[in-house]
Amino acid sequence: MANVAYIEERLRAYIRPRVPETTAQENALTRAIDAQAAYEDAVGMDGIPPGAQSIANDGVSITFAGATSTGDGYTAETLSPTAKAILINAGLIRRSWPTARKP
Repeated sequence: MANVAYIEERLRAYIRPRVPETTAQENALTRAIDAQAAYEDAVGMDGIPPGAQSIANDGVSITFAGATSTGDGYTAETLSPTAKAILINAGLIRRSWPTARKP
């Protein structure tokens, strides 16, 4: 089962503002978290994107096979299309892929 707290933290790194400003945005974030959890359960991600070579114990860094360096979190390939659509429609992310921000 997907780690919902970890999913929420990763999604919050991409939304602007980091804390939803309206009840509708809060509800959208909750729906996106649920959609991402269901997606990760279905594809067996266990919170680690496919192609990951290693992940640090501190939960901050991840190394992908064949990649030089990337941050922990989602890529366009690992975010559920449903979760991304929910966040776009709520105005929490832009249509282009956002850059994760540290809290």
